Amino acid sequence: MRAIWVGTGDLSGPDAPGKVKISPYFFGQHGLMNMLYIPKVRDLPSRGFDFKGLVFDFGFNAGQLGQLGDLGLGPFEVQDRNYQVERPFMIWGIAGFDDDATVPYVGYNLQIFHSHQGSQRQFFNKAVADGEIAGTGSNLHLLRSPYVVLKGDQLQCQVANLSNNAANPAGGNCHVQVVLYGGEFD
Repeated sequence: MRAIWVGTGDLSGPDAPGKVKISPYFFGQHGLMNMLYIPKVRDLPSRGFDFKGLVFDFGFNAGQLGQLGDLGLGPFEVQDRNYQVERPFMIWGIAGFDDDATVPYVGYNLQIFHSHQGSQRQFFNKAVADGEIAGTGSNLHLLRSPYVVLKGDQLQCQVANLSNNAANPAGGNCHVQVVLYGGEFD
């Protein structure tokens, strides 16, 4: 397997044939400063890497994807969504969005669980606020190192609404969407 090298300089030396050069502009968060935020050598597959976003939807697509009647998160409500991994998946970014109109904005807490062969692991030590971990669609939160999930594993996204929804139109429920960006490979 060839490793990816992120940088702007010349890639040469005895280990150069085992590396693939990628522009730091590939990661739009910090441009050329990405060299300071992400490791130079990434263990990403060199072939067959299919980019994908795993979407955990809490009310935006009510009635679709088997979530009939899902009207979002009520005041201070906690819900979770599960995803069964069909191909090995490498997560490298997180994004989130909600339509809560509360002022001041309070948002939601997020926790992701990974289940593998009967054991469960938390992504974070505790549930974290969306502003700390969930980037936007144009400015993803990049993980410092990619996280691999194997075929047959399960990912669970748990979201806790921190709002009383009073500012939403007609006191409507808060809708949240969390996306784990990465790629599948064989």
